[in-house]
Amino acid sequence: MAIAGRYSSDAGGTLQGFQAATNSSTNYNVQAVDGQRWGDYSQTVVDPNDNMTLWTFQEYCDASNSWGMRVVQLIAPAPPPTASLTALPVVGNGPSVSLPIVATSTPNNSGFFDPGADAGGPGYLNRLSASVTGGIVVNSISFTDPSHLALDLNTTGVPWGTYTITFTNPDGQTTTLPITIGSPLPIELMTFAAHAVEKGCELEWVTATEINNDFFTLERSQDGKSFEEIGKVKGAGNSSQILNYNFTDEHPNSGVSYYRLKQTDYDGQYAYSDLVPFMSGKTSFEFANIVANSKEQTLSVYLNNGRDEIVNYSLNDALGKVVYSGSHPAQKGISILHLDGSILQSGIYYITVSNRQSSISRKLYY
Repeated sequence: MAIAGRYSSDAGGTLQGFQAATNSSTNYNVQAVDGQRWGDYSQTVVDPNDNMTLWTFQEYCDASNSWGMRVVQLIAPAPPPTASLTALPVVGNGPSVSLPIVATSTPNNSGFFDPGADAGGPGYLNRLSASVTGGIVVNSISFTDPSHLALDLNTTGVPWGTYTITFTNPDGQTTTLPITIGSPLPIELMTFAAHAVEKGCELEWVTATEINNDFFTLERSQDGKSFEEIGKVKGAGNSSQILNYNFTDEHPNSGVSYYRLKQTDYDGQYAYSDLVPFMSGKTSFEFANIVANSKEQTLSVYLNNGRDEIVNYSLNDALGKVVYSGSHPAQKGISILHLDGSILQSGIYYITVSNRQSSISRKLYY
């Protein structure tokens, strides 16, 4: 008995070389005619627990004039190794910390996997999962493709330090990624927003309270991963009243920029705010980003538009059935359309948004 297979990246219509699953060399000649009859039927099946592991049950000659059954488990490639995963930023304490998990490479055909919700079926016992040391709670994990996940953590009350996230594919194979918890944000941040002005991008934020707040650092990124410092604003130190701050970035990136606040204490401890997107240098009508979170049952569509106007939208499933449709007040620059994902099944969808001049569509995975 021998086994051959192929990866999804292999050329179509091909198999890799055979590997022997037994080393039997004996003969089976119980009957005096051709067509020796033995045993039951062979079978190869996908494990119903995870929809990724293959099992094959094959008969072979285990001794002279004797047959046996060999059960072979065919395991899928493991998740991407730690060295292939993009390092995570330092995060603070909060009930919902969203983190993109990105594999920059997939050696040995490694990849994340989730079987999906099994619409109309009993569901799968094993799904893609994550756990974190130090009492950090995983709010949700969403599968996008073998190289991308979306993770949301509750880090409330977790002490500063470095912890380990373990990602587990449905078949039990794992990979890990470190995460560092920085200083809890000693301010109550009410708003943080980016607006287009004549000189560039104006960043505005409002605090309700501040404790030992030395200063704010404004940081900008083109990909949401690598940031550069663009300015500093002095903090109030200690305050229990509403305070307004602003800073103008006179040289925003062309296209989408991502901004964040780095708040630093008098003792040097620091923490970051959530990211705020901003579109510069373009007046076209286009998608800036789409964030689908099946665990939290939310779908957020980021639009870039050259003017304030009402746009029309529709969400269709893979068969073309309209799931959602309606209108949305889109502002000049970046606006967000939030859709309720509670009625959506896991799968492929198409979002279409139109204004008076044009219509845009994009495929998404939920």
